[in-house]
Amino acid sequence: MNAPGSTFIHSGEDLKKEQEAIMILAKNGDIHLKATNGKIKLEALDIELIANGNAPQGVIWANAYETLKLDSKNVTIDGKQSLKLMTSGLMTIRGGLGTQLLTPLLEGVSRALTKDKLPEPGKTDTRSI
Repeated sequence: MNAPGSTFIHSGEDLKKEQEAIMILAKNGDIHLKATNGKIKLEALDIELIANGNAPQGVIWANAYETLKLDSKNVTIDGKQSLKLMTSGLMTIRGGLGTQLLTPLLEGVSRALTKDKLPEPGKTDTRSI
């Protein structure tokens, strides 16, 4: 299918809410959605991303050149075996009403600063770490 203008597919008016209105199936090979000079938006009541392959497959990659943002009322990251948070720069963990760290084992290295040596909010700390 090739359209020099826009393409609109409208379906599902006669279906019940839980029925599939459109399905794209690639028995072999990849499915590639690309918007060369635009955005790809997925909008629904719920969105599920499922990678059901066995190791080393079964991976969902989220890769952003500049920024990856998660914005929600509640965010849960549940690593069944492990969870790693890594950065080569500054990492900030901030809790509004309180912050808890619960773990059976905690090992760490820190260059802790006393409160009176922390930079004021909004000002940059120019000291090297």
